[in-house]
Amino acid sequence: MFSKASSAWKLPLGLLVALLMFGLWGCNAQGKASTQPPASPTITPTATATPRPPTPTPTPSPTATPTPVATPTVAYRLSPQGPLPEHAIARVGKGILQDAVWSPSGQRYAVATSLGTYIYERQGTLVTFLPAVARHVRFLNEETLVALTDDALTWWNVAEAQRLREQALPAAATVMDVFPEEGRVAVGLEDGRVLLFAANAEEAPVTLAPVTGAAVTALAYSPQGTVLAVGYANGQAALWPSGGAEAPNRLWDAHNGKVTALAFGTVRLNTLLATGGADSVAYGWDVRTGERLVTYLGRGNPITALAFTWQGDLLIGADAQGGVLFWDAGNGILGQYVATHKGAIRSMQIQPFGLLALTVGADGKLVLFSLAARGPISEDDTYGVPIPAAALLPDGTVLYAQEGGNLVLWNPEQGGVPRNLNGHKATVHAIVVAPDGQMVATTDADGLILIWDPTTWFQVGHRFHQAGVFPMKNLAFGPGNRYLFGAAWVTLYYWDLESQTTYPEIAMPEQPTLIQAMDVDQQNGQVILGLDDGRVLTWTVEDKTFTQVFQVEEQVRDVAFLPQGQGILALTATRLYHWTPGQQEPRGFSLPLSAQVMTLLPDGRVLFGGQGWGVLDPATGQWQLLPPGHGSAQITYIQANREGTRILTLAEDGSLLIWDATQLLP
Repeated sequence: MFSKASSAWKLPLGLLVALLMFGLWGCNAQGKASTQPPASPTITPTATATPRPPTPTPTPSPTATPTPVATPTVAYRLSPQGPLPEHAIARVGKGILQDAVWSPSGQRYAVATSLGTYIYERQGTLVTFLPAVARHVRFLNEETLVALTDDALTWWNVAEAQRLREQALPAAATVMDVFPEEGRVAVGLEDGRVLLFAANAEEAPVTLAPVTGAAVTALAYSPQGTVLAVGYANGQAALWPSGGAEAPNRLWDAHNGKVTALAFGTVRLNTLLATGGADSVAYGWDVRTGERLVTYLGRGNPITALAFTWQGDLLIGADAQGGVLFWDAGNGILGQYVATHKGAIRSMQIQPFGLLALTVGADGKLVLFSLAARGPISEDDTYGVPIPAAALLPDGTVLYAQEGGNLVLWNPEQGGVPRNLNGHKATVHAIVVAPDGQMVATTDADGLILIWDPTTWFQVGHRFHQAGVFPMKNLAFGPGNRYLFGAAWVTLYYWDLESQTTYPEIAMPEQPTLIQAMDVDQQNGQVILGLDDGRVLTWTVEDKTFTQVFQVEEQVRDVAFLPQGQGILALTATRLYHWTPGQQEPRGFSLPLSAQVMTLLPDGRVLFGGQGWGVLDPATGQWQLLPPGHGSAQITYIQANREGTRILTLAEDGSLLIWDATQLLP
């Protein structure tokens, strides 16, 4: 976690009381716009505001999607590697960072990722893990967390890691804010509506109607919870009664470009609403009169978050270039700009009753920031670290790739420190283990292929470089490890490992199309290719000709030979096809999820994965979903060991899991 523990700050009692006079919330931002201020410097009444016409919403193209099926629930347990789902024995990766927020006491914080939500003590100790995949999270109290996804809002009991309540949303969600004192939640929608949820689950949410025709892009409750400020994508802002009304109290043109951040604060006895915009400027508006009192000029980058310090002396901002800005709250002078992230700061929140802040960057870093020292205290860059390729070896060792060419060797069941393997200078995109476990091949973005001896992890002298071929994501050994086959784009490659001969490239026949998947029959050396246009082809070293076996209507995403000549499997997004010799057309089985990859089990069943995963018997077509372990991230690779006792799954967010198949599979 964080490399250093932060120190607590003790505050005078009078100052703590002052904190209760205002709230500190920041909101996300996107886009870029002119830095010229709006024509009107004051808030005009609703009756004189001219709503902007709605922006047309494009109609998405229809796509083939499987029928939704209930996903099995999963329980997590904490381990030194992080949260492990039931029946998993090891993990690498923590998921892609989405949001971070302090609890009301400032003694805990939550970190939302594509895997779920981590709850930490202020010093960085992991307390618990919630399977709450969310774009935004907020604490209602120390034991209740609300999580927002694109289409749902959920309430969670932190201590029990239990979901308390879930509310489906009528349109895509954009932002959220809470008023913890009364348990209220406000959710902004893409269609311009705002939904107001009460603490009582029996009460239906109150809806604030669209007034501008633009999406809601920022929300903030006033310190007393009586007013809700709303920012819109067309640059307008509004003040609504927090209990709901037919129209806002005020609606005005706040920015040239979308409103990206809102924050209330008390400055020189005036209650101000700070608005930040894509036009790289923030303004301080008198909530009572509507007058624009202060202009806070940025550094030419869209403002992404705002918050007043509890003393009311500073307005803290974040921008799309990763900087934290310190303005004098009263006169708007920019006192300091601190480069903190490489890329936009997605969210920023100040610690209640303290002088710390959490910032989340598009660079995947979570930064603990000192407002007193005006700089980072510590950084955590372990979220969402890409793992582009991985493989499970017969002895239980895992070999996985990191960006930049590094390979990591780790046996999760024996423990110990992971070992790095050197040899590649570019990111490795494919790792394949020979069927007998005696060789391992790796290939990188530059086309370099290395062959390794897994008993010593020395390179055994086979180094082939195919200039201009990147990335080659399909590699497979032939029978007896004599040949190594590779496929990229529209070309098939093969090498004789005994004579160290590189053969000429084999171009696709007529109607060339992208090769999506490849497998090799370990009995006769036949190569099978799955193509982008739905064709399944075979090829042999002896006759060097392509033969079309069958064609389906969708892109073929994965292929596999069944043992003992039982046929061929081809996976698409929605179906698994089983072809047996003598058939003209394959038999197809509908899948309960959007699939991407598959692997065979020793008992003949098939593991398939994508948006979730499951197991299917190709003899009957019966399938069963398996408990999730990668949150919202898509599974990009599945492998089972030869005995079928261990399974490796890899997801697009860089999370890798090793499962005990004897306990996992039905």
